Amino acid sequence: MATPSSDESVSRRVSLRKKVNLRNYNEGLMDDDLFDEKLDTSLKKKKGKSKEDLQKEANTESMIAFSLGFPIDALL
Repeated sequence: MATPSSDESVSRRVSLRKKVNLRNYNEGLMDDDLFDEKLDTSLKKKKGKSKEDLQKEANTESMIAFSLGFPIDALL
């Protein structure tokens, strides 16, 4: 049977772990940073593409659209 003094010591225990500061992590800000970074890199990549790269990309996209059943006239 537990004595009252042992119950009191259990109820007085305090966590010694450091409290997490909520300002250190904000998921919304993290998402904004990631999206901004992704947008910046995608814009830089498009500026550096040559005409051959753009033509190759257009051909690939048209083959995908054709395989999905889009009419050829819609691709031109």
